[in-house]
Amino acid sequence: AAQQKFEQARLAYERLAQEFPKLPNVHYALARFLVESSHPDPEDIVAAYQRELENNPQHVPALLGVASVKMSTDPPAGLPYAERAVKLNPHVPIGRYILGMLLLNGFPQPYHPVFNVKSFATASRDRFFLCVESHDPQFDAAKTRELLKQLGAYEVSEVQE
Repeated sequence: AAQQKFEQARLAYERLAQEFPKLPNVHYALARFLVESSHPDPEDIVAAYQRELENNPQHVPALLGVASVKMSTDPPAGLPYAERAVKLNPHVPIGRYILGMLLLNGFPQPYHPVFNVKSFATASRDRFFLCVESHDPQFDAAKTRELLKQLGAYEVSEVQE
């Protein structure tokens, strides 16, 4: 019964947001409701916060809402929202906390396309990896692959950028 009431309330919030899309805080209220009701799709929550930001790009609570959701789903994407919120209002403690969490947890992290190779995750646990980049005009993929196999490579993977 409680779940049915949450669903009815969610539908009422969504209807209100559709009928009055420019009403200040209507999308923010919908996003907060989705957070509090443990809505399963974080992108729905982010979308509601972003609709509030379309109405008011300086809405610090909506900026922090996006940063907070992104902190657990896509931390590097949350960082600009937290930075903007703290810049707009440096006196909001939760803004500094979220920004600090994003920064202290190592985000943004360095990225390289080699991280997408399936077996890369185990490279530092039970073996090592060697990355040969192809920027040199004399690079030959087939010759490099053959050389690595001759040297006893366990696996040779080609990485697309």
